[in-house]
Amino acid sequence: MSAMYVGAYWGARAEPASTCAARLARCLESLHGAHPALTSWCHKGRSHAGARRPVDVDPGSLTTLVERGRARRDVDDETIDELGFTGGMWNGQTPSVGLTFQCGATFMPIGNNVVLQLSGGGEGETLTEPAVARA
Repeated sequence: MSAMYVGAYWGARAEPASTCAARLARCLESLHGAHPALTSWCHKGRSHAGARRPVDVDPGSLTTLVERGRARRDVDDETIDELGFTGGMWNGQTPSVGLTFQCGATFMPIGNNVVLQLSGGGEGETLTEPAVARA
Protein backbone atom coordinates (compact mmCIF):
# COMPACT_ATOMS: atom_id res chain seq x y z
CA MET A 1 0.00 0.00 0.00
CA SER A 2 1.19 3.50 -0.72
CA ALA A 3 1.30 6.35 1.78
CA MET A 4 -1.97 7.71 3.09
CA TYR A 5 -3.11 10.44 5.42
CA VAL A 6 -5.53 10.72 8.31
CA GLY A 7 -6.99 14.12 9.04
CA ALA A 8 -9.35 15.85 11.42
CA TYR A 9 -10.97 19.11 10.34
CA TRP A 10 -13.05 21.70 12.18
CA GLY A 11 -14.56 25.06 11.38
CA ALA A 12 -13.43 28.60 12.03
CA ARG A 13 -12.58 29.16 15.66
CA ALA A 14 -10.46 31.97 17.11
CA GLU A 15 -8.25 30.42 19.77
CA PRO A 16 -5.09 31.52 21.55
CA ALA A 17 -1.85 29.59 21.10
CA SER A 18 -2.21 28.04 24.56
CA THR A 19 -5.57 26.46 23.65
CA CYS A 20 -4.18 25.17 20.36
CA ALA A 21 -1.16 23.77 22.23
CA ALA A 22 -3.42 22.01 24.73
CA ARG A 23 -5.36 20.41 21.86
CA LEU A 24 -2.08 19.37 20.21
CA ALA A 25 -0.88 17.85 23.52
CA ARG A 26 -4.07 15.76 23.79
CA CYS A 27 -3.65 14.64 20.19
CA LEU A 28 -0.03 13.58 20.73
CA GLU A 29 -0.99 11.77 23.92
CA SER A 30 -3.69 9.82 22.05
CA LEU A 31 -1.29 8.95 19.24
CA HIS A 32 1.28 7.69 21.73
CA GLY A 33 -0.82 4.61 22.45
CA ALA A 34 -1.88 3.94 18.86
CA HIS A 35 1.42 2.70 17.39
CA PRO A 36 5.12 2.57 18.38
CA ALA A 37 5.99 4.94 15.50
CA LEU A 38 3.80 7.63 17.12
CA THR A 39 5.47 7.81 20.52
CA SER A 40 7.99 10.60 19.95
CA TRP A 41 8.25 13.64 17.68
CA CYS A 42 10.99 15.80 16.19
CA HIS A 43 11.08 19.34 14.83
CA LYS A 44 11.26 19.70 11.09
CA GLY A 45 14.63 21.04 10.04
CA ARG A 46 16.68 22.22 7.11
CA SER A 47 19.37 19.66 7.86
CA HIS A 48 19.42 16.05 9.06
CA ALA A 49 20.69 17.18 12.48
CA GLY A 50 18.08 19.93 12.73
CA ALA A 51 15.32 17.48 11.94
CA ARG A 52 16.37 15.21 14.82
CA ARG A 53 15.72 17.74 17.62
CA PRO A 54 12.99 16.26 19.84
CA VAL A 55 9.75 18.16 20.40
CA ASP A 56 9.05 18.71 24.08
CA VAL A 57 5.38 17.94 24.63
CA ASP A 58 4.92 19.90 27.85
CA PRO A 59 2.33 22.71 27.63
CA GLY A 60 4.85 25.58 27.67
CA SER A 61 7.03 24.10 24.92
CA LEU A 62 4.04 23.26 22.72
CA THR A 63 2.67 26.78 23.21
CA THR A 64 6.02 28.17 22.02
CA LEU A 65 5.95 25.82 19.01
CA VAL A 66 2.42 26.91 18.11
CA GLU A 67 3.24 30.62 18.56
CA ARG A 68 6.18 30.28 16.17
CA GLY A 69 3.65 29.26 13.53
CA ARG A 70 1.67 32.49 13.72
CA ALA A 71 0.91 33.85 10.25
CA ARG A 72 2.66 37.17 9.52
CA ARG A 73 2.62 39.65 6.67
CA ASP A 74 5.70 39.71 4.44
CA VAL A 75 5.82 43.50 4.25
CA ASP A 76 5.69 44.57 7.89
CA ASP A 77 5.80 41.30 9.88
CA GLU A 78 2.43 42.13 11.47
CA THR A 79 0.38 39.13 12.56
CA ILE A 80 -2.51 37.93 10.44
CA ASP A 81 -4.79 36.79 13.24
CA GLU A 82 -7.51 35.38 10.99
CA LEU A 83 -5.05 32.76 9.67
CA GLY A 84 -4.23 31.43 13.14
CA PHE A 85 -1.21 29.17 13.65
CA THR A 86 0.39 26.48 11.50
CA GLY A 87 3.15 24.02 12.25
CA GLY A 88 4.41 20.54 11.87
CA MET A 89 6.69 17.83 13.12
CA TRP A 90 7.70 14.31 12.22
CA ASN A 91 8.40 11.16 14.17
CA GLY A 92 12.13 11.02 13.30
CA GLN A 93 12.11 7.30 12.60
CA THR A 94 11.09 4.58 10.20
CA PRO A 95 8.30 4.28 9.33
CA SER A 96 8.15 8.01 8.79
CA VAL A 97 5.09 9.96 9.92
CA GLY A 98 4.52 13.66 9.43
CA LEU A 99 2.08 15.73 11.46
CA THR A 100 0.84 19.17 10.41
CA PHE A 101 -1.68 21.43 12.09
CA GLN A 102 -3.64 24.63 11.50
CA CYS A 103 -5.40 26.04 14.55
CA GLY A 104 -7.07 29.28 15.56
CA ALA A 105 -7.99 30.28 12.01
CA THR A 106 -11.17 32.28 11.51
CA PHE A 107 -10.80 32.70 7.73
CA MET A 108 -13.02 29.86 6.58
CA PRO A 109 -11.36 28.93 3.27
CA ILE A 110 -8.31 28.05 5.38
CA GLY A 111 -10.09 26.08 8.14
CA ASN A 112 -8.48 24.26 11.06
CA ASN A 113 -7.03 20.77 10.94
CA VAL A 114 -4.52 18.22 12.08
CA VAL A 115 -3.19 15.80 9.46
CA LEU A 116 -0.97 12.73 9.82
CA GLN A 117 0.93 11.65 6.70
CA LEU A 118 1.51 7.90 7.11
CA SER A 119 4.16 5.89 5.27
CA GLY A 120 3.05 2.85 3.36
CA GLY A 121 4.87 -0.38 2.59
CA GLY A 122 7.37 -2.29 4.71
CA GLU A 123 7.23 -1.37 8.39
CA GLY A 124 4.82 1.43 7.56
CA GLU A 125 2.17 -1.05 6.46
CA THR A 126 0.94 -1.42 10.05
CA LEU A 127 0.31 2.34 10.24
CA THR A 128 -2.28 2.11 7.51
CA GLU A 129 -4.29 -0.67 9.14
CA PRO A 130 -7.80 0.62 9.84
CA ALA A 131 -7.66 0.06 13.62
CA VAL A 132 -4.39 2.00 13.92
CA ALA A 133 -5.61 4.80 11.63
CA ARG A 134 -8.81 5.17 13.67
CA ALA A 135 -6.85 5.29 16.93
